[in-house]
Amino acid sequence: DYLNHLINFIYDNFDAFKLVICCSEGTKYSSYIHDLVEIEVTQTELYYERLRQLGKLEGTVSRELHHMITSAYFTAVFETVAHDMTREHAIQYVNELATFFNCGWEGMLRLK
Repeated sequence: DYLNHLINFIYDNFDAFKLVICCSEGTKYSSYIHDLVEIEVTQTELYYERLRQLGKLEGTVSRELHHMITSAYFTAVFETVAHDMTREHAIQYVNELATFFNCGWEGMLRLK
């Protein structure tokens, strides 16, 4: 359900996201997606470490690969804005995208 909340937030502020995603080159916002990816990777790695301590996570992934996969995911999510998808289409697309990426993460990390 968090994905629907995310897409609704983006679409409630569509013009601002359109500017940041499509027109921010040369501004302090040009690294917006990269900055989000860095925050996500850092926080998720802390979460994974805690899961390992609790014996609930077997698999590992390098920080480099984690960053690349997360970057691909965030970039794909924001393609909804770049391509002017309707809110309804974006929700469907992002939910399908999440299914695809979650299958990959589950294969690599093997949650117990």
